[in-house]
Amino acid sequence: MLRRLRRLRGRVLALTARIVGGYTLAAAVILSSSAFFLYRGLEQGFVVEDTELLSDQIEQVRGLVAKGEGDLEDTRQFILGAAGVRNLEKYYGRLLDEHGAVIAETPGMDRVAPATAGFSTPISAGEELKEVIYWHDSQGIFALLGSAQIVRSGGGEPWIFQIALDADHVAEWLGEYRERLYWMIGGGTFVTALLGWFVTRRGLRPLRQITAAVKDVTAHEMHGSLDAKQWPSELAALAGEFDEMLARLRKSFEQITQFSADVAHEFRTPLNNLMGATSLALSKPRDTEDYRAALEANLEQFERLGRMVESLLFIARAENAQAVLELSSCDVAASAREVADFFSALAEDRGIALTTEGEGRVQADEVLLRLALTNLISNALRHTPHGGEVKVRVAPLGDGCEIAVSDTGVGIAEEHRARLFDRFYRVDASRAGSESGSGLGLAIVKSVLTLHGGTVSVESEPGRGTRFRIFFPAKYGARVEAVAET
Repeated sequence: MLRRLRRLRGRVLALTARIVGGYTLAAAVILSSSAFFLYRGLEQGFVVEDTELLSDQIEQVRGLVAKGEGDLEDTRQFILGAAGVRNLEKYYGRLLDEHGAVIAETPGMDRVAPATAGFSTPISAGEELKEVIYWHDSQGIFALLGSAQIVRSGGGEPWIFQIALDADHVAEWLGEYRERLYWMIGGGTFVTALLGWFVTRRGLRPLRQITAAVKDVTAHEMHGSLDAKQWPSELAALAGEFDEMLARLRKSFEQITQFSADVAHEFRTPLNNLMGATSLALSKPRDTEDYRAALEANLEQFERLGRMVESLLFIARAENAQAVLELSSCDVAASAREVADFFSALAEDRGIALTTEGEGRVQADEVLLRLALTNLISNALRHTPHGGEVKVRVAPLGDGCEIAVSDTGVGIAEEHRARLFDRFYRVDASRAGSESGSGLGLAIVKSVLTLHGGTVSVESEPGRGTRFRIFFPAKYGARVEAVAET
């Protein structure tokens, strides 16, 4: 499927070719349709005029025959001299009796319309000729044919009068006119294609300018903008979206650069400790207990590195929607009490009062819910001095449940709050007065909430304490799609 899509993309026409092709096709259709209707209108005009002429001739023959069968000389002379009346569009006649025998025939009638010609059924007496038959023979003769019944004055079976109009010159003139129309269609279409190409090239110039501006953007040069105001309205939205995308890319690139530096810094400390301890152990022969102590110290550093790697993997999978959620109806208060019980010994040892209160249920992954609570409570205990208090409060809020973790620590300065959930970001160590974490706990909390379609926020007042609020929707929403890990 992917190969097929690539082949289709490879055959996609350029935008200029599409527009010019559309102009050309539209011009060809319009010119062809106009030429067709002009030609058909002119042709029909000739046919109507000639049909009326033939109808008049039939009426004259009817009138002459009606004078009496005893004196048919006038009728014969009229039929015999018909072709000499007109220089163009000559007409010929043939009068047949009731047995089909020729009574009178215009000289040349056999050439224009032989007896085998496909005359139509004769119109009845008193009826006007409305339609004619188009006759073409192998020699290229073109004629209009008609026939009518002629009522005899003495009664009896009617005679048949066949009439033909030599329309060779009309066919020739129509052929020349048709050829001129072909040239008009071809020339008009070609000129339209040229004009369409010229107009399209000028019209798409802003698009080429935007393309040139985009080409100047590299990983090292992400500054500047397209300034949507200077472009046509059709491209202004594109320029605005590109500027916003460029701003997001700059921010993401800066975050990646900072993240790379933070990762290198965080991994450097345990690695330096491992190399230093190992070098010291190998500097001279030692007894078994010394080697055991060195290995235990190294194991502690390895565990720290392992925790950091696992945390980074979880955050990466969460940001790319690759974490698999096992959703269930969770008692948030019960989970909070269980996590608080786990930290109760540590809180008691540090002289910190750790309490939980409230009730609430959400649809969430219980393991990740406890992971978020663990990181928040651990963070609060780490930054709360002896004699302080950490409180976990659970309460329904709107269509979900809110969990607030408050402490009475030294608080967080306002300039640090915007980056508090960034990976490896830590406030100055003087805030804690105790050991420092890896700077990944709050980033994990944010990732857990993002996976569940929830939110996390922080309120803090330096010198009085901090409160973290996390909100889980009652039902797992569709804002983040969980995709099975591949």
